[in-house]
Order: sequence, then C-alpha cells, then structure tokens
Amino acid sequence: MVLLGGIFGFLGVLGLSGIPATEMAPGYGGRFGEDRFGIVVRCDEAEAARVESMMKESGAEEVVREGVQ
Repeated sequence: MVLLGGIFGFLGVLGLSGIPATEMAPGYGGRFGEDRFGIVVRCDEAEAARVESMMKESGAEEVVREGVQ
C-alpha cells in the first residue's frame, strides 16, 4: 500500500509539473540540439527589421521572421 502511494505520488508530481512537455514552445526548432542553438526575439513589427539586421551583422547563420500569433 505504501509502495502504491509512493508511485502515484511521484506520477502526480510529474503530471502537475508538466514533465514531460506535451506541447512544443512557440519558436522551438527541432534542429537545435547538440551543436546549435536558437534565439527567439519577440518585438513589434517596427523593430523587426532592426533586430534582423543586428542578428545578421553579429554572424547569425540563419534569421527567420515568423508572424505574430
């Protein structure tokens, strides 16, 4: 009985903490992993061109602009 309580308590903690994640975060790309990383920048449309140029000047391999959700 104690063992079942421990198991269900552990499963309850996992379920309430969101582990494992069932939804991917907005902006997540599956290609980011061992040797790459990505940055998500949320800004107004008026600032998007300036942020994009700053990223390219800093040596970004790829800059992708996504629409507002």
